[in-house]
Amino acid sequence: RGLGDVYKRQIFNGPGFYHPSKTAKLRALDLYLSISKYILPKNKETHKGVLWHPDLHTDNIFVDPQDPTKITCLIDWQAAHIAPLFLQARRPAFLDFDGPIPERLKFPSLPENFDNLQPEEKLNTKKLRDEQALYVLYEIELLRQCRAAGSALHGRDTLVSRLTGLAGSLFTDGEPVVLGYLMQAVDRWGEIAGRDATGDPVIPCSITFTDAERTKQQIDQEKWKKGVELMDEVVQSLGAYSGWDGFVSHDDYQARKQQFIASQDAFLQRMAGSDEGSAMQAISPLRR
Repeated sequence: RGLGDVYKRQIFNGPGFYHPSKTAKLRALDLYLSISKYILPKNKETHKGVLWHPDLHTDNIFVDPQDPTKITCLIDWQAAHIAPLFLQARRPAFLDFDGPIPERLKFPSLPENFDNLQPEEKLNTKKLRDEQALYVLYEIELLRQCRAAGSALHGRDTLVSRLTGLAGSLFTDGEPVVLGYLMQAVDRWGEIAGRDATGDPVIPCSITFTDAERTKQQIDQEKWKKGVELMDEVVQSLGAYSGWDGFVSHDDYQARKQQFIASQDAFLQRMAGSDEGSAMQAISPLRR
């Protein structure tokens, strides 16, 4: 059962938050389909269907105790599926770190003032340098061992790739974000379709947005962001799985439900008198 999913549905429809609608979803989908063939990656090698593990972190990777470089097992395959490589390629979660992303394929170095830093600052600086180096090494090895996957991973940082990758979020109320990327695509259409000798796009963009639509999208996306942040805060307070769905096992459900109620009461007390607090009142039927 997904307590987090219940929260999302209630918060998104609460006062002051984003209200999903069938009309907005279909509008975003129609617009995306109108330009989809122009925003696919040019490298056809990245179009092939592949199976990719989407949640590789250290808890899901088992290694040989006698030889930690040897992987013996990978678990947590339930989200794995076959899809085009340009949608699948991603960096594993164990490469995540807090700090600036290094320049592509360039190993980071220590800052010039490293010798003048305090001992603790030196340790933290070295730690960040090592994390950044591992990040770059993964990119290099991916290109060396599977160039198509390396190219697909690099492509994820582009506007068209982000737009294509987020199209599926229309099914989870992500249409304000998709519409925002579609508006960026319209504004940067010359970069996407290419320009002729006069500087005009070689293919006219088939979609447009009015000023009123752009203003509404900005308002909706801000409400959407506000709801997602609030939902994440509440799900985190439950101590359950903090992913988008917030699933808990059937054995733990009753205990989590009581914790849910306690967290709700504490949250409403803290947010009393705010729009967010009013929105959270919509979840009270879970008490019954």
